[in-house]
Amino acid sequence: ASSPEPLPSEAAAAIGVLAVQCVLAAAEAGLASVAAAELLCEGLAAAAVILAVEGHQANEVVKVLQPLAAAMDGFAVDIFSTFWRLDDIVRPRWVFLPHGQGGYVKHPEETGPFQKHAKDLRLYQALQGVCIWILALIVRAVGYSQFTAFCLWDFCNEDVLQALVFAKGALCFQQAGAAEAACVRVPHDLPELRNAILGALLGLGSQDVAFLRCEDAHPEANVDITVRNE
Repeated sequence: ASSPEPLPSEAAAAIGVLAVQCVLAAAEAGLASVAAAELLCEGLAAAAVILAVEGHQANEVVKVLQPLAAAMDGFAVDIFSTFWRLDDIVRPRWVFLPHGQGGYVKHPEETGPFQKHAKDLRLYQALQGVCIWILALIVRAVGYSQFTAFCLWDFCNEDVLQALVFAKGALCFQQAGAAEAACVRVPHDLPELRNAILGALLGLGSQDVAFLRCEDAHPEANVDITVRNE
């Protein structure tokens, strides 16, 4: 498929303003409601459009990232609390059959507890959408192959909760078998985004990230792990 045509500078600027307003509105309202979560998805998706075209105006995206960075901590707490509350309800379960007959997957929409919380599924999926679109912004900005653990760690303000919450939501977005309830746009490059995010997430456990702020953290350093543990 051919790349989208470059956006006129006026259009990119207008999209950037719209995205900023969506971020600010969601930061003010919090992400406890479907309306706020889906509005934020739309704003982030609009900003990501700028990065999806050749010759994008990166300065317009920076204008979106600035208020987004200020709101990241609050967004992560809201998303984490909803995931923690609903994870056990919305995930599929394996049901064992008697007499060694194997089993089958029972999807959440087929269970009683899920029906009780069915309206929360839209919020749950909208928050997954927030996660994928937040990370889509930075992944597209730096490039799929250049999005490393350092990028993820820096973008999430070197905060473990933010990094894990956003990565989890992004990687679980649009998983097969889930009934779609939320009105959330799907990135056209979802497989590439998943691969980039997963690679960065797995790299967070590396010694380079763990000892990033150590004074002797440089390529030439050869510090024994026993010294690090002291």
